[in-house]
Amino acid sequence: MKIEKHFKDVSRGTLDSLESYAKAVMEWNQRINLTGAKSFEQFYQEQVLDNVCALKALEQSILLKNIFDRHENEPQNESKNVQWLDIGSGSGLPGIVWALLRPQEHFILLDSLNKRTTFLEYMKLHVKLDNVEIIRDRFENIKWDNFSSKSNSINNSKSSKIKIWNHNNKGLSIFVSRGTAKADKIYSWAQKTAYQWKYWIVFSSLESHGSFVKLDEAQSFRENNEKNKKSEENLIKVGAIPYENIFLDDPKRSVLTVLVSPF
Repeated sequence: MKIEKHFKDVSRGTLDSLESYAKAVMEWNQRINLTGAKSFEQFYQEQVLDNVCALKALEQSILLKNIFDRHENEPQNESKNVQWLDIGSGSGLPGIVWALLRPQEHFILLDSLNKRTTFLEYMKLHVKLDNVEIIRDRFENIKWDNFSSKSNSINNSKSSKIKIWNHNNKGLSIFVSRGTAKADKIYSWAQKTAYQWKYWIVFSSLESHGSFVKLDEAQSFRENNEKNKKSEENLIKVGAIPYENIFLDDPKRSVLTVLVSPF
């Protein structure tokens, strides 16, 4: 499995850390439920490398490429004002994988279960991820605040507060979720929190992406009927970034649904 052949910009050290992460998931999986994969090879190939392929598709997509290009050309201390929120991180997908691949950016890993955040905290130390923050809470409980400084590594207060980069200034916040929640629920969350993020990336099947498109069309139809131009300008937009896990014998075409905040 010659990963370097396909991703020449990924260092050997990063690849070693990805493998260490996958091995740790399988070890911990014997005690707590982190993945349905039955072996290291299955988890690494079907999950970890899938997340690598997804990120590369994001970086090359016209929807977000200008964002990534802009930050790649900035000094390292300036490029940290890209912040990712991994909602329902679970075993650390995609948060741990993407944090290893983009060490210059800040990642918040959010999960409501103590056993999972304990594992994530272990991984943060195990692969030395200084750019990762872990919060134990449900997304619905989060209180939002302007970003000023990091909170404690694990925040498990009754109502956690996440400090968000103000993307109207120099920062940019990107939310990401694995799509375990139904499209209408994620879309509802997105509408309620649209001031807090610029892009929301959802790992989707073709069917679930179609659900997002229908929700988008229904919202646009309602606004057009009301002839409210100002309201129409404040609608969330829905886009798609297709990708394939090129490391599978029979690559399956997947899609990243991209919600774009109007703010």
